Amino acid sequence: MALIGLIIASIVNIYFFNSITYWVTTYAAIFIFVGLTAYDTQKIKQLNVLGNSGTE
Repeated sequence: MALIGLIIASIVNIYFFNSITYWVTTYAAIFIFVGLTAYDTQKIKQLNVLGNSGTE
């Protein structure tokens, strides 16, 4: 949901350029993608543990 909001804010910023909006969307994008990467990494680690259980 945050990603969709970021896309909309970026499109709006193309037409109504504002430097504050530019920086807010830039930092929001960084935090959103860092959060998504951390979430996906945790899911991969959990799937790895589940997949390797009972193989020892």
